[in-house]
Amino acid sequence: MKILLDIDDTILFIKNKKEVLHPMCKYLIRHHDVTLFSASSDIKKWAKKLKVDYISKHDEGIPEADVLIDDDGYFKRMVKVKEYFSSVDSFLNFYNKK
Repeated sequence: MKILLDIDDTILFIKNKKEVLHPMCKYLIRHHDVTLFSASSDIKKWAKKLKVDYISKHDEGIPEADVLIDDDGYFKRMVKVKEYFSSVDSFLNFYNKK
């Protein structure tokens, strides 16, 4: 499944002034075709660290995927996806019920 995955407040959180990845981030990357989709200036750093592709929200064009996971629903308008989830947990809960 092709997934566009936001960084800030979706897979990357700040806890005690440290960046912490969502505990299921690596699971998503192992089991799905994940592309980071973010306006963060750190997108290249995280794409390299996680060994995935990335698309900046500032790029032109309309990215396509099966799923968008992004805490900010505003960006649903910028992509062509079949399904939208506001969090990694909501995505996993939905697909684990199938």
